[in-house]
Amino acid sequence: MKTKKLILSALLIAISIILTRFLSFYVPIGGSTTVRAGIGHIPILLAGMFLGPLAGAFVGGISDVLGVVMFAPYAPFPGFTLSAVCLGFLAGLCMKFFKNKTLSFKHIVLLVFVAEIPASMFINTLSASILYAIPFSFLFPIRAVSTTVFSILYSILVYGIYKKLIRLDYIKSILE
Repeated sequence: MKTKKLILSALLIAISIILTRFLSFYVPIGGSTTVRAGIGHIPILLAGMFLGPLAGAFVGGISDVLGVVMFAPYAPFPGFTLSAVCLGFLAGLCMKFFKNKTLSFKHIVLLVFVAEIPASMFINTLSASILYAIPFSFLFPIRAVSTTVFSILYSILVYGIYKKLIRLDYIKSILE
């Protein structure tokens, strides 16, 4: 990994931890906290987009593990870490299909949904089901709605950030 990519990865990890741990909240469903409302996925998506699938996976995994170790009174749950890894990896993989293109809003929506559906709708739901002993069939419809709503929000925010960042020479030099 080049030094610039490593520094940008570390910055995105820190931003993800801050957004996830301090600027999000849980929505209680079925007697437990199974849906987190926040924008901590955005730095992970951006890492995958700008730095590639492996760096996106790295940022997702490290931000989840470090965030839990630093701020939670419990150990990291492997399912949630796998979900964060998957999110960054799939975002980066989608960018391989959009190479040499300036992304439109439709591209960003597709990228976000391709990354969020397996990560949030399936892996996170299965993990919450196992961790909180709530049936998957009960959680899935609720988390499907929340994933859809948040994916739309993420698409809007990621597109805005992408349009601003792509103009910066620093980001362009990292991508080369």
